Formats: sequence, C-alpha cells, structure tokens
Amino acid sequence: MRMNSKTSLACMDAGSTLSEFASRMALLSTLGYQSVLRAAIESSLLPLRAGSRMLSRQMNEPSRVPTPDDAVCFMHEASEKALFDLRNHMQNAMLIQDEAAVWTRRINERLAAVRQAAMVAPYK
Repeated sequence: MRMNSKTSLACMDAGSTLSEFASRMALLSTLGYQSVLRAAIESSLLPLRAGSRMLSRQMNEPSRVPTPDDAVCFMHEASEKALFDLRNHMQNAMLIQDEAAVWTRRINERLAAVRQAAMVAPYK
C-alpha cells in the first residue's frame, strides 16, 4: 500500500488516539488500585479505632464497662463502611469500563478512516 498524505495523516491520528487511550487507561487503573489499597488499609484499621474509642470512653468514665452493645454498634458501623466502599469500587470499575468502551469506539473510527484513506489512495 502506498501512502499519500491523507493515509499518512489518518495513520498518525489513529496512532495518537491509541497512545492517548493507553495512557488514560493506565491512569484510571492506577487510581482504581490506589483506592482499593486505601480502603484495605482503612478496613484493617477499623478494629484499632474501635478499641481506642472504647479505651477513651473507659478513661473518661472509669465506672463504665464496655458492653456487647458497644461491639454491635462497632460492627454496624464497620459493615456500613464496607458496603459503602464496595459500592464506590463498583462505581469506579463501571466508570473505567465505560471509558474504555468510549475509547474503543474512537479507535475503531480512526482505524476505519485509515482503511478508507488507504482504499482511496491512488496507485502509481
């Protein structure tokens, strides 16, 4: 296939779109991994927070003894936070998937333009 200026520009446009897609997906996946890591660290710190909260209550009110209600309250808070984090991660994954679909459509359009330009290119 001989390249004329139209075909060459279409190829460069497709290559540029492909590299932009790759960098965008790398950025989004990195942000997704960072949010998962942050949530995992925060989830592992939940028992420490509850323990420190119970200790501070006991220091402020020495006569008060931690009860099973305190544990139930902590478990309720922890499960709410875990479900909230799960919902956020699912939304992030769906947004990344939508972004990938948009970029895939753009790349397909650019490649179709390259094919079209190659078919129109005069052979000498």
